[in-house]
Amino acid sequence: MLINIKEDTSSSVNDPSADSRKGEVSASAEKSYDQLLRKLEEEARDHIRIEQQLKLYIDSMEEQIDESEKEINLLKSELKGKIGEINVLKENAKEADSKCQELKQRVEMLERNASPAKETFDQSHTQLTVSAEKKPARASTEFAKSKRMMNMSKKVLIVDC
Repeated sequence: MLINIKEDTSSSVNDPSADSRKGEVSASAEKSYDQLLRKLEEEARDHIRIEQQLKLYIDSMEEQIDESEKEINLLKSELKGKIGEINVLKENAKEADSKCQELKQRVEMLERNASPAKETFDQSHTQLTVSAEKKPARASTEFAKSKRMMNMSKKVLIVDC
């Protein structure tokens, strides 16, 4: 385009009709220049608009990231709390388990100790029944005696618990 203008100006010096063409060429060049300038301005505005949209999008994404990080930190602290609770419950379960084992052993020991007392009671009861058939008066005193002995053995069992 500029080449054409230079050619037109050099030929206008020699040619009188070149002056009119010079005005046409410069008007045409000015029009092309204005169109090009408008197009560039429009592209610049588009770029600015896109840049602003990208800034808004970036800000929005940063806010979402911040919210997500806060939520993650909250969940992590809740998780730590739950893990702590689980550990406490595990310790309580271990203690309860050991206490249960102790109580089972104690019950077994009491049952072993109660067996001879029961046998003694059964033998005494059998003897009393036999003697009651023989001597009713003496049997009632021996029965009372065996009852006291049974009560005493029960008290011993209760005291051991």
